[in-house]
Amino acid sequence: MKLRLAEIFTSRMVLQHGKEINIFGTGETNQQVTITIQGQTATTTIINNNWLITLPALEISTDETLIVSTGLETITLSNILIGDVYFLAGQSNIEFKFKDCDSVKVDQEVCYDRYLRYYEVPQIEYEDENIKIPPIRNQGWQICDNQTINDFSAIGYYLAYYLRHDIDIPIGLIAVNKGGTSGSCWINETYLQKNQEIKKVYYDEYYQAIMNQTEAQEDLEIAKYKERVKQYRQKVALYQQTYPERNMSQLKKDVGHTPWPGPRGKKDFCRPAGLYYTMFKKICQYSGKAVIWYQGEEDTKNAYLYHQLLQLVIENWREDMKAQIPFIIVQPLCFYIAVFFTKIGFIPVVCNNVPWTVPPIISGILFTGTIAGGLVQLINLVISMAIYYPFVKIADKMELDKMTETEKLEAVETK
Repeated sequence: MKLRLAEIFTSRMVLQHGKEINIFGTGETNQQVTITIQGQTATTTIINNNWLITLPALEISTDETLIVSTGLETITLSNILIGDVYFLAGQSNIEFKFKDCDSVKVDQEVCYDRYLRYYEVPQIEYEDENIKIPPIRNQGWQICDNQTINDFSAIGYYLAYYLRHDIDIPIGLIAVNKGGTSGSCWINETYLQKNQEIKKVYYDEYYQAIMNQTEAQEDLEIAKYKERVKQYRQKVALYQQTYPERNMSQLKKDVGHTPWPGPRGKKDFCRPAGLYYTMFKKICQYSGKAVIWYQGEEDTKNAYLYHQLLQLVIENWREDMKAQIPFIIVQPLCFYIAVFFTKIGFIPVVCNNVPWTVPPIISGILFTGTIAGGLVQLINLVISMAIYYPFVKIADKMELDKMTETEKLEAVETK
């Protein structure tokens, strides 16, 4: 068996600085594998064809080389950056491509940044020992330029753009997302079955519905669905050719949305726990700074369960990542409030760059150049607190329920 690194490790990658990092892959059992980077060297033995080495924290750097060797085989990766790594997780809003932004023509001209890199986890919907659907080729890490940026997550790019201008260190973005997905797609069966209501609504109902489905029946439904999608894409292509100046929002209004949902079955990427294995599990040991989570629309039909589902996602990912990695939850409501006040003319379009470290309200004033900007941020702050305070209390109660009596007493004494 040949020595290999996991697919996410390629030349041009970004590794997280300031904390332990994992380098992992596969190879021949019982062989010794040694890695060297930034003057550090570590060795381990390959067990059951898998190996993992954890290195002490690396320093920020703009040009490193990783050497992996068994003595018989050697892999060398170059042009490596050491900086901050963010996981872009969720569904279509964070998957939304830069090329579909209204500002694409303006920002594309000035987007080149050799210290901003992007990796897209292949969106494998189903795989077993014999097949992989779809048969996507790993593209590796991409340097941001006016061509590669087209397939970047738009939210990811603008996040990195402002971070790069504020703190000036290399940024790596890892896209682990797929449109139309529920939070239940991104956690394993154990976590799906921890909560009885979530187990019933998300897991049991889905698999009971396809219990007697044959593979031939599923393949037939998939073929019908693919034909509907093909016809839709042809309409989209014709529309874009006819109206090249119109944006994606206008296209959706005129042509409609992608046919949805697809047929249920074991090959359906929306199946519970599906993408957890085909996407997230493949990169979960990669060290990073934070997860940017933008998801929830697909779970609106079960909104009363979402705070519990999201809590399970966070717990499951942190367990697999072996780190208390921060989850930054994107709040669409606050965005729409700001858009509303912009459209009615209460605040102008953002016209200034302001460091992200500036406190709320003050930053609103500086962003817009008006007191009204601060007022809108104050409104968002009040609404956010009203919405999320109950979830914080629930999370606190869940943590308290897990604690022993001794731990509870210690916590009270600390306060």
